[in-house]
Amino acid sequence: MIRNGATPMSWPISQDYNEAVQSPQTSFADPELRAGEVAVNALGLPMPCSGNFADVYRLNCPATGRSWAVKCFTRQIPDLRERCPSWSISPSSNRES
Repeated sequence: MIRNGATPMSWPISQDYNEAVQSPQTSFADPELRAGEVAVNALGLPMPCSGNFADVYRLNCPATGRSWAVKCFTRQIPDLRERCPSWSISPSSNRES
């Protein structure tokens, strides 16, 4: 949606996300994800699972032994918040006690 004549911001492309997940210390705010390591292929490149509107990366967190799926959207999904109300922007807000 464009408001007040503003130009909409373009979404990051897959290459932008590939570069970002290779530097989790500077790409994530969550402490566990910052210490994580993205799953890579034999060439050392991230291995996203790419779909219609997002790329999903696996981040392994050695300190906790947990793995996270990090979903990176590549285009706007109009009713995403309504379809997935339990999703959170930060994994720390969804942690089990």
